[in-house]
Amino acid sequence: MPNIVPGVVWQPVDVGNRARRIKGRGLCGHVAVSSSKNLAPGPLATRASDWHFYLPKSGPAIQYIDLDLQCWATGAGNSTMAAFESEGGLGTEAQVNAEPWTDNQLNWAARILRHMHDTEGVPLRVMASSESSERGFGTHRLGVPGYMTTGEVWSSVRGKSCPGTAKHDQRFEIVRRAAGGASLEDDVNLSDPLSWTRPDTGKTVTFSVADWIAYTNYYTGQAVSQIADLTAKVDALTAKLGSATPAGSKLPTEFDLSSIARAVADELDRRDRDNDPDTGRSS
Repeated sequence: MPNIVPGVVWQPVDVGNRARRIKGRGLCGHVAVSSSKNLAPGPLATRASDWHFYLPKSGPAIQYIDLDLQCWATGAGNSTMAAFESEGGLGTEAQVNAEPWTDNQLNWAARILRHMHDTEGVPLRVMASSESSERGFGTHRLGVPGYMTTGEVWSSVRGKSCPGTAKHDQRFEIVRRAAGGASLEDDVNLSDPLSWTRPDTGKTVTFSVADWIAYTNYYTGQAVSQIADLTAKVDALTAKLGSATPAGSKLPTEFDLSSIARAVADELDRRDRDNDPDTGRSS
């Protein structure tokens, strides 16, 4: 039986001998540059791309491809990412960037993400980049050259405005709805600017609430990874010191790990400053 999200309109299209999708990674949101209420992929023989779902501004979502199979919408992410196209994206670049997904589109995106969470373990979180290790919900922009900083390339068109800034910022809201939580937008506008002054340089930088959350999620993950690596190195060094201790001498049985952590953090911070062009120094 095909893997169909409950409640969608099932309208299968020919996909030939399509490869199976590697499950558990995530869902990618696109905008179709169309006002159509039903945008089915074209004939297989001439088709350059296709998508699992189409989300109209009103009415039920339409599913064209079995979720167990790949769709051709997300470039290097096709083998792992499910994808939906959505009504909208017409007008100037400014208009595309200002257009949000409708409440109906947000709800359907959340329902699809929730189904993937319940059936294959996709985490209910926002992807910070298109890195293959990132899982959850993301938008096409994460893998578009000109916007992306690292990760898989999801588009052959540099600077492509898909799905647009307003929709990209709504990825947090989709995750919130998928988790059954209250809207983030009840409390804060994700497009609101935040300013922060670096204590070491005095330089003030400005970014949106949405970007702050994404960067925080990403760098928290990086920090956790580095701490695990440092912990392993400290354990190895402790073992080496123990084996090199002369007979009759003793190593301390306890270490002040908080002091070690502070010293390591201070050293990493010093190295970061020495390599930061804003400080005017380089190592």
